[in-house]
Amino acid sequence: MRLILLGGFLGAGKTTTMLAAARAIGADGTVVAVITNDQGDDLVDTTVARAGTSAGVEVQEITGGCFCCRYDELHEVLLKAAAAGAEVVLAEAVGSCTDLAATVVAPLQAQQPDLVEVGPLTVLVDAARLADLGTSDDDLGYLFGRQLAEADLVVLNKIDRIDAAAVAAATRAIAQRVPTATVRALSALTGAGLSGLIKDWGTARSASGRPVAVDYDRYAAAEAALGWLNQTWQLTAERPFDTAAWCRDVLERLRAELGQRILLGHAKIAVRAPGGLTKASLVSNLEDPVLDVTAGPATSATAVLNVRAAMPPAVLELAVAQAVLGAGGGAVAAIAGPARAFAPSYPKPIHRMGRT
Repeated sequence: MRLILLGGFLGAGKTTTMLAAARAIGADGTVVAVITNDQGDDLVDTTVARAGTSAGVEVQEITGGCFCCRYDELHEVLLKAAAAGAEVVLAEAVGSCTDLAATVVAPLQAQQPDLVEVGPLTVLVDAARLADLGTSDDDLGYLFGRQLAEADLVVLNKIDRIDAAAVAAATRAIAQRVPTATVRALSALTGAGLSGLIKDWGTARSASGRPVAVDYDRYAAAEAALGWLNQTWQLTAERPFDTAAWCRDVLERLRAELGQRILLGHAKIAVRAPGGLTKASLVSNLEDPVLDVTAGPATSATAVLNVRAAMPPAVLELAVAQAVLGAGGGAVAAIAGPARAFAPSYPKPIHRMGRT
């Protein structure tokens, strides 16, 4: 069974890439499984994965921490996938996670060489955010740099949003910064470059398991700088409302609440209604929301929101509530479920094989 680990900062497009790749790999009958991962529960990614993959793709999730801190659960899920006949497993790590080479790849290679072959550790980068994250010297910039440093394969994603000259410049910048990695360009949205990435996964050497030096105090500080919110809302309306327009309205209002000085990791909404699923996302304060999946109007629905931003969790919870309650012009009533608002705790991997 071949395992492909996907890393990369929040909003890099890991879920979109993983699902597009799963569909393409499984098209010829290959048995594929995908694993989502998050610090909290009620995941938009899992909701979208289960709705957006083919019937033959098994979807599992690991919550409450990254793969490194939930290694035993990851191991159990991989055992179940193998028992179910999976030939390829695609697993995306939490967007604020790093040190996967030492805490996941190396332990798996040492402990389970007959169970799984770990493919090249793949780190996705949002092409439009490379300049901001790649040049920052704060803790979040340090985290981003450590993610790049351990990669076997760096994928410059969302190339549909920048011109060819910018793609070439960004590719050169990554190659200079991480000379040990292979660099590929991709648009998971349009599919450009996807077949080449899948070929890399199937034919490239196994993950190097090359640990890099990680200052865990800085790593922890970067995670703690981010507020995380996962919450479910129940929506009702007297007349059918446009679920896509409602999602866009929420994200536009949230962007206004955050302003331009607060770093947004990502904001995702999945609205489940009898007529289908609508999913929208926002990955930058300076960009418009993107509708990934749309469904028809509804009079009742369940909305799942996942938001990551560099602000205190309690303040983030209030900003999200104001955005949700104000959306729809008063025509959509929203009742909040329990909010899981928090800052990640200090990372404590189960195993670490390499330098500190």
